[in-house]
Amino acid sequence: MKRIALAFALAIVVLFTSISAFADHPVSISIYDAGNATNLISIKKPETAISATSKKIYGISGISSQGVTVAIYKYSSLSGEYVLMKNKDGTNAITTIGASGLYIKQVTLNEGENKFLIRAESPNGSYQIVKFEISLLTQETADSLRTFDFSSVFSGWLN
Repeated sequence: MKRIALAFALAIVVLFTSISAFADHPVSISIYDAGNATNLISIKKPETAISATSKKIYGISGISSQGVTVAIYKYSSLSGEYVLMKNKDGTNAITTIGASGLYIKQVTLNEGENKFLIRAESPNGSYQIVKFEISLLTQETADSLRTFDFSSVFSGWLN
């Protein structure tokens, strides 16, 4: 019986130890924070620091190492800082990278400019900051861009 109680107590300690790893990510981050590492995560989508889409739901993806925790933040014009996002269930949007090394997170975009920050933290406490912007275009703007004839604008230059 003592062994079962000891095993249960040990399981509780391990459970709370792993939860406290998530607590290392702050609730908000200054626009001036640049991190102290550069090799913890490689963002694959979006492919550039500034991008645009007509899709309201956007998949952010990256590659990292097992054990790295990744948190996603969205810029708040009210506070002037990046604020930790929440999952649909209300928990903080923090993920621990598994053996595959893949990071994937879907976000809902607001019309116009959406500024995001990814904070990847290694088990030793070093962390990397990656900032990017995704603009959600109106359907009208997206349709205009698809049907725009760029050759007519540059026809004089090409002759």
